[in-house]
Amino acid sequence: MNWEAIGAIGEIVGATGVILTLMYLSVQIRQSTRASKASTAQQFSNNWINLNLFYAHEADQIGEISLADPDLTELQKQKSSAFWRALTHQWSNSYYQYRQGNLDDELFAQTEREVRGYLSDPRLRAHLEVLWWGEQAHGYNDAFDDFLRQILADLDRDDC
Repeated sequence: MNWEAIGAIGEIVGATGVILTLMYLSVQIRQSTRASKASTAQQFSNNWINLNLFYAHEADQIGEISLADPDLTELQKQKSSAFWRALTHQWSNSYYQYRQGNLDDELFAQTEREVRGYLSDPRLRAHLEVLWWGEQAHGYNDAFDDFLRQILADLDRDDC
């Protein structure tokens, strides 16, 4: 066997090693992506659980009184505002994760249905519009802002 044949065998072995490495990396990337999406889905669920537990514990401070009662105590105002901001930030994060490809269509559809449901109530819609764009506005990213405005436009169109 001459040096050219040995060199050719070396190149074949080297190319095979590169191909096997690329295949391994491809599998690792897929597994990592799945794990990342699963982690995002778990955090998504945990956030909803925590919001619901907070609401269950503080319902008397948050519910209808935040929409209708002009004589709220300062504590009631703070708790109500904190709840609605937390809920809106959950929606905003869900939208962001969806746009980044970390939250699948099915999970994001839950968020969108909830947003539409809340905004279908005129009293709650007015309350949230003040929270989002009024004097208390805390600012959300432009893409989420556009998403909310699109839902409002859709709801207005549906009401016509």
